[in-house]
Amino acid sequence: MDLPDMVGYIKRNLLTDWSDINFIIGSNPEDYIEIRFDNQSVDSENGLKAYMNTLANTNDFLIKYRLRRIIEFWGVGSEDERYTYYMLAPCWAKHKQPVLYLKQFP
Repeated sequence: MDLPDMVGYIKRNLLTDWSDINFIIGSNPEDYIEIRFDNQSVDSENGLKAYMNTLANTNDFLIKYRLRRIIEFWGVGSEDERYTYYMLAPCWAKHKQPVLYLKQFP
């Protein structure tokens, strides 16, 4: 499976389960999957983090394609606390210190 299909699958899941929140999802040049949630549209940041942890740990698709959480960018807030970021890595992404590209764009 290729990266755009993985991003599309995760996006469909998020839209199905969290249709009322604003988020951006995409892959960065290092092949990591980044998700940025707008905190103004999220009722509970703790609920979002619990959902994302459950998705990463129990979703058959994510397990089958060995998508793993990048802990240093898992549930990280922006400096102005407007956004919360999550990052997943496919098995072939091996950068020692990935960069959170979505943080650079308002």
